[in-house]
Amino acid sequence: MGKKAQKVLDVVNEVVLSICEVILVVMVAIIFMQIVSRAFIGSSFSWTEELARFLFIALVLLGAGVLFGTRAHIAVDLIYEKVGPKGKKWLIMLTFCVVVVIAFILCVKGFDLSMKTMIQKSPALQLPVGLFNSALWIGAALMIANVFSFTTRHLSGQINDKGEAIISGETENPGNEEDGK
Repeated sequence: MGKKAQKVLDVVNEVVLSICEVILVVMVAIIFMQIVSRAFIGSSFSWTEELARFLFIALVLLGAGVLFGTRAHIAVDLIYEKVGPKGKKWLIMLTFCVVVVIAFILCVKGFDLSMKTMIQKSPALQLPVGLFNSALWIGAALMIANVFSFTTRHLSGQINDKGEAIISGETENPGNEEDGK
């Protein structure tokens, strides 16, 4: 992946992470509003639970797409830690292939689902369900781009196993500017 393409992907990832932050704040606010309304009014607004559910799904799918590029997702690395450098490269390629195939299927089927449900309205919000289903294919497309980016940078020696940049034989984690963190 070229430097310009990587910069574009980095900007897209930052925008998506910012969107995820906003989604999280909105989710907390509407869930808090729902709790307060139940406590003081005795019932909650009909739309808060539905919106919180849709936002949570979007948060997970979009966040997962970005996290694949930084290896910040949960992973079982028992086998990975036991093999040598050549075995690690083969495992990375195998993981890359499996993730790309699954993410491609999610992207295609998610887009299809999104288009088919664009005419369906959600019960409480009366918004197109396809709008919320779009998070599936967008997150899957981000997974593909970020897995491709991570794998090519790792195999070319630009980053280490943890996604930290390798500069002059040392590692540098570009995401953490704090001392020692």
